[in-house]
Amino acid sequence: MKEVLKAVMQKNQSSDELIFEAKFPYSYAVILMLCPFLQGLLDAFADRIFFHFSSHLRSGLAGLIFNKMLKLNITSQSNINTGSLLSLLSTDTNQIAQTFPELFHLIVLPIQIFVPFVFVVIDWGWSSFSMFGIFVGLIPFQAIVLPIMIHSIKGYLIHNDTRNKIINETLQGMRVVKLSGLENIFQKRIEAAREDMFPIKIMPTMGYITMMMMPLSTVTIVIQGTLTVFVSVDRMQAFLILPELKNEVITKPENKQIAVEVNNGSFVWGNPPEIPLSEKEKEEIEEEAEKRKKEAKKEKNKKKEDKNIQLETQTGSLTMVIGTVGSGKSSIGSALIGDIEKQSGEIYMSGSIAYCPQTAWINNNTVRGNITFGRKYKKKKYNEVVHVCALEPDFKTLAAGDQTAIGEKGVNLSGGQKARIQLARAVYSDRDIYILDDPLSAVDAHVGRTLFEECIEGRFAVKRSNGLIHHNLLQHVMNAPNSFYDTTPMGRIHNRFTGDITIIDQKLYMVFLIVASIWIMLVGQIVVIAVDTLWFLAIGLPVLVFFFLLMMLSGRATRNLQRLEAISKSPVLSLFSETINGAGMMIVDNQIELQSRMTSLDRIRFYSSNLPQEVKRSNIDPIYPDNSWPDKGGIEFDNVTFRYRSGLPYVLKGVSFDLKGGEKIGVCGRTGAGKSSLLFALFRLIELDPKLQPTMIDVTTGFKIESDPNEEPNKGIVSIDGIDISKVDLSLLRRSIAIIPQDPTLFTGTLRYNLDIGDKCNDDRIWEVLGMVELKDAISQLPLGLDTQVAEGGSNFSAGQRQLICFGRAILNNCRIVVMDEATASVDVETDAKIQKTIREQFVDKTVIVIAHRLNTIMNNDRIMVMSDGRVVEIDTPLNLKQNQDSSFNGLIRSLGQNYE
Repeated sequence: MKEVLKAVMQKNQSSDELIFEAKFPYSYAVILMLCPFLQGLLDAFADRIFFHFSSHLRSGLAGLIFNKMLKLNITSQSNINTGSLLSLLSTDTNQIAQTFPELFHLIVLPIQIFVPFVFVVIDWGWSSFSMFGIFVGLIPFQAIVLPIMIHSIKGYLIHNDTRNKIINETLQGMRVVKLSGLENIFQKRIEAAREDMFPIKIMPTMGYITMMMMPLSTVTIVIQGTLTVFVSVDRMQAFLILPELKNEVITKPENKQIAVEVNNGSFVWGNPPEIPLSEKEKEEIEEEAEKRKKEAKKEKNKKKEDKNIQLETQTGSLTMVIGTVGSGKSSIGSALIGDIEKQSGEIYMSGSIAYCPQTAWINNNTVRGNITFGRKYKKKKYNEVVHVCALEPDFKTLAAGDQTAIGEKGVNLSGGQKARIQLARAVYSDRDIYILDDPLSAVDAHVGRTLFEECIEGRFAVKRSNGLIHHNLLQHVMNAPNSFYDTTPMGRIHNRFTGDITIIDQKLYMVFLIVASIWIMLVGQIVVIAVDTLWFLAIGLPVLVFFFLLMMLSGRATRNLQRLEAISKSPVLSLFSETINGAGMMIVDNQIELQSRMTSLDRIRFYSSNLPQEVKRSNIDPIYPDNSWPDKGGIEFDNVTFRYRSGLPYVLKGVSFDLKGGEKIGVCGRTGAGKSSLLFALFRLIELDPKLQPTMIDVTTGFKIESDPNEEPNKGIVSIDGIDISKVDLSLLRRSIAIIPQDPTLFTGTLRYNLDIGDKCNDDRIWEVLGMVELKDAISQLPLGLDTQVAEGGSNFSAGQRQLICFGRAILNNCRIVVMDEATASVDVETDAKIQKTIREQFVDKTVIVIAHRLNTIMNNDRIMVMSDGRVVEIDTPLNLKQNQDSSFNGLIRSLGQNYE
């Protein structure tokens, strides 16, 4: 470059063109032009290697985390919430994988600094060391700044975990949140977690730091990325060293006639989950714990602990485990499958095990795929399993039979269908030992008898069987209709709150600064050159137009590839970026990177503006009832007919009935009869007025989903106290009805928070209600009482205890209308009877709808409504229905072979 510049200067000073042409160093000029081109090609080749390595690294880290999760013991599982796991899988793995190639730049960084510096020294001598002194003088400044950056990055990741955890449990429990009218409360909770987040407090500071260190931008970016990697590695290391389940070798019993034997077995669940608390909260909890320790010492001699479990089951036998709520029934099964650590004793088992947990686990697959579960499909065997699990009638009602796709967590199946599909999976697996945790609680009496006789006693007879968020995004997601959650994979929603928000928080701001600075430098260079050499504009402007067109063409492809990358986490975008880098066009490359980062913002904007939204009330003659509504609690269904979505069959067909205020009515019927579907109309999860139905969209394309014009629309009217509920504010309606759902849903926080989410009651009232639901003794024995922390999903309470907590929450809501959807399915018969007594005593003036499979649960209600195939078959008093020998209700009684007096 020096020789070329000398020749150009001599040309300006000399008038002899021939001498200039002879002496001009053309070879140097050619080399000077080829060097940037070769640099671009070599950089692209290196980037290709780095990005491929980065892709493999990310996949390997994700696999490592997943495998570790499967090996965690129960204590570790309690202390790792879904929010932390999502952060590890999305934020930390991506950060390590994307930044790791930058570490290689540190290797060549000294060469890039000192080789040019040597030439500067050659030209300018010792005076050039003054510049080097300035460079070295900046090192202490960086030493001050780096700890601030590390603290900022750690703070962001911790808050990211908290935010992801709250968002995840809110999305998972969205149906309960909507049924209870708690959208605003949970939206405020998420926004409160966001207030202390990285974008508001930390991001501006890091932006200022970046601007101050812009002269050393390359070093700064690499160092910042390296620090982030160190933080992510520390977080991942902390996760990977968590205690794992002990893989103890299970030996066979000496007696071949014994299938399972436990000698002096003692098992523990481990420590309670560790939940982050403020210092004030810790002090309050410690004071409460000290009080309870003193009380516990007084009662110590009165308590009896069950240890040294002795269990022996014969090969081919059927063993029933019974007990009250929280007595440890489910813990026996967990101990046998190794989910609870053994403290002492010996376990002997002969053969393979199939386990059906109390809460049915359903995979996002077809019905057949859930039953075969990766095993080879054998038609004869499959049909036998379907028959003994009483699934044949369900296949006839499902839209595509056993090829019907099941949504996440089985959202489009009833509780009974989920339980039987899980049971069918266990039967199809053809194991030696079957552990079934409350397999009949979610099915009606007739189906339960069929399952017990043909499956448990029949089929198993030959076995050894045993019984980040932006307000608009958050608001639109919270207000989306229930059908959106039924049809949209939860992972797609999580991507908006994890990957996209993280990119906006961490990447978009800095990329914008870089692009802006490059544009300013480019325009400045063009102006400076054009002042001295005006004809340069004839070349420069067309080149800029060409770059702009190339940027537009490449940008569109990049944005689409970014969307694919966000879904599949593939390295497509990285490969595309390396192609752009190969051209050596810095401005195009950075501009396209900015556009690709903007894709995350665009995905969030789409969810923030285009998602279908629930309509609050009808605009035709809207009604604004006073605060006392409903004061009687009368409910009327008038010819209610609806389907869940266009193209699906009707679930309710011309349903009409009238409930008087304060009446207690039991709803029963076979599995899939439409009992729980009544709640969709009552809570307006499905709109009966076609004008109020949200316009659904295809979230992958953004296009509206058009309904079949020839399809019969939903119809009917639901009224409460004579008022059409479609004309009442949706939130007011849902807050006026207390719901105890079929699947009990708890949220992280204290037990007090889960019982009284709205913070309306004092502790005395809460303890009084706990006594009503038979939980006072169990909770009072906990060291922290009402301050006991509830783990994610309520995993530190049994299924029965979770349902009782939800029952207590409904009582504390003090609503005029109470709905119980299989609310006592997971509790023992004695506790169920006590709860029914509580309902009769505490809900004297309230309207209560009890949906139940257990007939004894509803025998004392004022009236009983029997449903079948989406229709009301009969509705009358229990006495009249029992006296009518031809009634459907009597048919259900006879299917049990028992008498109900």
